[in-house]
Amino acid sequence: MSADGSIRRPDGKATVFDEAKSVLARFGYRTLGADEVRDDWAAMWELLKADFRTRARPFIADFASLREAEREAAIRYMAARLEADRLLERCEAAHGRLAGQGIDAAAVEAFANARESYENMVQRFGETRAELETLLSASASPG
Repeated sequence: MSADGSIRRPDGKATVFDEAKSVLARFGYRTLGADEVRDDWAAMWELLKADFRTRARPFIADFASLREAEREAAIRYMAARLEADRLLERCEAAHGRLAGQGIDAAAVEAFANARESYENMVQRFGETRAELETLLSASASPG
């Protein structure tokens, strides 16, 4: 187990958490301090806006150029992603405690709760993405 409480494989290969964080890093994931707040919405939007490009809508506006409703929806989308990142870290820590402290009912329950919270936030992230997609599609439609 590493100093941060996460499990490391003896063969040195990445854990499922390492792999997930590696993928998320392409979209701006980074570990935040306990009290650190990330609100660099324009920079995060630059990393995430490509997810909304389609053949019919090949251009997605910069954050500052989004209409107010789109910008507010984009913030909800990015905030949900940030919260999912934090919950993934909590899930990883709870998983590490299972290995480090042994499997007991309280540790299993803590991991189950952390995982459920993460899964719920991933669902919410998807919902906020759909809301933003609807707004962007409406603004791209002629008329």
